[in-house]
Amino acid sequence: MARQSATYLSGKIRNLIFYTRNGGNFAKQAPVTVHQTDATKASARSFGKSSTLGKNFRRLLQPVIPFPQDREMQGRFAGAFTKWLTLNNNNPQPPQTNLPFITGFSFNPATSIAERCKLPFTVSNPLPNLTEVQLPGFIPANIFTAPAHTAAIQLTVTVAACSLHNAEAVAADTKQLHIDYNNNLVPAQTLQFNVATNAGTLLLTAVQIVYLLQNGKTEERNVFMPAGVVDGRCV
Repeated sequence: MARQSATYLSGKIRNLIFYTRNGGNFAKQAPVTVHQTDATKASARSFGKSSTLGKNFRRLLQPVIPFPQDREMQGRFAGAFTKWLTLNNNNPQPPQTNLPFITGFSFNPATSIAERCKLPFTVSNPLPNLTEVQLPGFIPANIFTAPAHTAAIQLTVTVAACSLHNAEAVAADTKQLHIDYNNNLVPAQTLQFNVATNAGTLLLTAVQIVYLLQNGKTEERNVFMPAGVVDGRCV
């Protein structure tokens, strides 16, 4: 606020307002009005929904997230939803599979599931309340890139669902496999998850690999702690 002297004005000139108060004459800058474009409004809506989706999915996928309190990871995860929603003008129309920015997301930037595991995870929804993850037969030593002295692998798979309409959490289910790290064939199998897949559901399948060492400890180096989303879809 500035005080006028010599010449006294009243009213508004461009972004300056001239006025009198308590016998004094003053001038102040008018507040700036920001006009949001449709794109800006859409971006704001995407950001709000993305934050909620990120928060709810982090809670549902907690069994496979190695560092759940990592703020950098939280921001990247919400950002993946923002990019996907923006790509769809904040109104994605299901069904969609292999969601960009979400499928392949790594909770640990130091490594990824694809880098440490060549095993394909085939996801299907044969019934409204059932999700299946099919694993082909494999030889662990050929499929997993493991650190020295690995005795076994703990493979955790979580399927989680949120509503695409309001981003609310729906359900989650987790299965865990203990796999000896050797050259023996592990037969093909199908994991079943009791997660609702009604129309308008955003469904994520995420995996974590933990290496169990011969000394009874687990590998704790970041480069050997892969965890990420192997399948993202909306049904």
